[in-house]
Amino acid sequence: MITWIIDEKFGGLTTACLQRASSFAKKDGKSNVVTFAYTQHLNSTVERLRGIGLIASGVKVHNLYSDYASRVSHPPVKKLAAKAEGMKWSVEPVESQVNDAGIFKHVYAHTDDSASSRIIYSRPDGSKFMSDAKFVVGGESKREIAIFNGAGEVLKKFSSASSLYRHWLTEIVGYEESIAVFDSSFVASMMGPWRAPKTTKMFVFHSSHVVAGAEPETGPVVPKHQKIAANADNWDVFVFLTRQQADDFNARFGHESKSVVIPNIIKSSSLKKFSRRNDPRQIISVGSLDSRKQVDHAIRAVHELKELGVDCKLTIVGKGQKQQELQSLAKELGLSDRIEFAGHVDDVPRRLANSGILLFTSKLEGQGLVLLEAQFHGCVPISYDVRYGPASVIDSGVNGLLVGPNDIHALSSHVASLIDNPKEYKRLSKQAHSSAKRYARQDLTNLWIKAAKNAR
Repeated sequence: MITWIIDEKFGGLTTACLQRASSFAKKDGKSNVVTFAYTQHLNSTVERLRGIGLIASGVKVHNLYSDYASRVSHPPVKKLAAKAEGMKWSVEPVESQVNDAGIFKHVYAHTDDSASSRIIYSRPDGSKFMSDAKFVVGGESKREIAIFNGAGEVLKKFSSASSLYRHWLTEIVGYEESIAVFDSSFVASMMGPWRAPKTTKMFVFHSSHVVAGAEPETGPVVPKHQKIAANADNWDVFVFLTRQQADDFNARFGHESKSVVIPNIIKSSSLKKFSRRNDPRQIISVGSLDSRKQVDHAIRAVHELKELGVDCKLTIVGKGQKQQELQSLAKELGLSDRIEFAGHVDDVPRRLANSGILLFTSKLEGQGLVLLEAQFHGCVPISYDVRYGPASVIDSGVNGLLVGPNDIHALSSHVASLIDNPKEYKRLSKQAHSSAKRYARQDLTNLWIKAAKNAR
């Protein structure tokens, strides 16, 4: 499973990646998650996620910087020299960081050229293991990434980050028969030419190929998705989370032969049985606090309910750039006593089991895994009917409710109706739980294995 980062505030894409990795590990004994970013809390984040069951014991997490830091005794294949070593850099770094693996990141400025810079990554003992320099030679911009062993000898040099990433991934995969699943479009956009002899290369479309609100056949395409679609020969399999998403993509780009539909897997920790105390007056919203999730719509729906005299409370789970703005909105609307901002939490399943209604207000989705998790715990989802996920999970009026995009009044009206009609609420809650249980029994890992075999 190949992604850019596992950070403290991970979202749905990372969750899906880790759940899939754990599913493969439980089925086949092992799987790997590959990350490329330098982060300050990778080790502690991975340890915490193992503790809550999101990363299974058979999953090995690789990180580019941690891996190259461990190469202390490797001898160089041939004598190499780093050009940046002979250049004039500031004596003291202009910026420094250290992560929880003890890996240092120091940024140096060039003494004569403000356009040049150098980052040195060092092991806990202070020895450098990577240098990433950008400078100008003869009026031409250059980049030099060098890997060092413990003796300061250059093991490898690269002229771009993407060439380094491709080399490292080849080292990890080797000649073993494997499936490489790219979850990050950012990584995938750099990995197009990458190939390994016995590896099936798959890309997952976690979101729409077009920008939010655009028509799938004519609207502007997300740039990274455009690059992937235009270079489809670089990929063995395209994976879509819903049939509608696959059909819309293929109607425009025509890659039916390599397209499969495989929904995300509900994480095992979400399938734990909690004592369900589903109360429709307890409403919950789960997701990143960004413009795509439109959590302000859930807040405004609660305000409408207050104006109608309906007693209820909204818990907002998640963090993001809109948090302060959303908190100000709640205060402005006089909802401080009705809305709780819980932040990023590890007990979402328990909270869903204690909540009665999930409000799902996204502009667009790939699948919306939290909808399935809510259903499993008897929490009735009320969602905007946007492309692509909600309608693939919710049979409106049977195991949840769908309303028109951006229809805040419909959200509040449905909540009020379910609070006023306990019998109808219990019916939906029971059906939601039953449908999610049937979904959870599917062996989705076999679909991945089958898709890979068919592509070989």
